[in-house]
Amino acid sequence: MMSALLGATAGTGLFLIWWSLWESPEGTPRRSKPSRIADLLAAAGVEKVYR
Repeated sequence: MMSALLGATAGTGLFLIWWSLWESPEGTPRRSKPSRIADLLAAAGVEKVYR
């Protein structure tokens, strides 16, 4: 039982290492739409909000 758990853990670890070696495909860049708060601020005439 313990050896099966050890094998599964080692296999998962090796799989994750192998998976991390591949580059992720370049997707089409998403245009972010303004959030509801940004829409409300623009409607109120607020141009810029400082943090």
